[in-house]
Amino acid sequence: FVTESVGCTNEMLTSCDMRVYLPLRGFADSLNLSVATALILHQLLHLCPNVIGDMSQSERRKLRLQWYSKLAAQRIMTRTEKKKRHKMTCLVRAGEAIAHRDISTLTVEQIAKLENGKIVNRELVEYDATIALKDKKAYCNLWMIHSLFFNRCRI
Repeated sequence: FVTESVGCTNEMLTSCDMRVYLPLRGFADSLNLSVATALILHQLLHLCPNVIGDMSQSERRKLRLQWYSKLAAQRIMTRTEKKKRHKMTCLVRAGEAIAHRDISTLTVEQIAKLENGKIVNRELVEYDATIALKDKKAYCNLWMIHSLFFNRCRI
């Protein structure tokens, strides 16, 4: 899998055990990564069905639960929220870096940074709790959609 504009690097080509070509029909110049991966996996499973494995239903359910939780966590925060959380984390770390020092040796700016870190840490805990609630709600929505889809497919 490579970029459209550059293709494979020589290093990638020499490191490969095998090259796979996906013929394109129609007007498409390329396939996106998820489509190319799906086509290759489909063909591999078709050629060698025993690679599917023997995962039990309970193992599949457990794996789906873990995957949905990760998926929900990735999608609930906007870019702005991620930046805000990152900034808050940096401020907390800056305060923590100073916290182990003797307070009598700190400058006024360092004391202010230490106090600000404590305040922001409390805000970050509250912020993370809010995100955790959003995460749980998003997870429940994903699981509900999954359940509806798979129940319909089994009928």
